[in-house]
Amino acid sequence: MDHNTDAEEEVERIGKEHPDDEEAVVNKRVKGYLKYFTNHQVVHQIDWFTASFPNGDPPQYLYSYLVSFCRS
Repeated sequence: MDHNTDAEEEVERIGKEHPDDEEAVVNKRVKGYLKYFTNHQVVHQIDWFTASFPNGDPPQYLYSYLVSFCRS
């Protein structure tokens, strides 16, 4: 992470925007996008997967889906 003024200001801004989230900024790193991955989205993905692939492995699918979600 850059240690310039902009980065410090961004960390401070995120902390102020999420005062109820003690982990919004940890070690001067901002929590990633997964914070916004909802339970509804997880249930939707698992429902779709089990309907499409009845003999599949839902936990493995969800893991793969989350990894690809993080990379996008």
